[in-house]
Amino acid sequence: MRRIQSPRHEKWIFVVITCIGLALWVSLKIHRPIDLNKAIGWMIDQVFNIQKD
Repeated sequence: MRRIQSPRHEKWIFVVITCIGLALWVSLKIHRPIDLNKAIGWMIDQVFNIQKD
């Protein structure tokens, strides 16, 4: 099989998107779907260190 040459940045994007998709499928399989709005909000809070009042 021929190896595809791609920059590291694209490889990391692929890995992250794949992991997110895997987490969503697993959450559906165990019948406890992830609330995406809550998860995205939590990620933004962690990235920007936003303090809630």
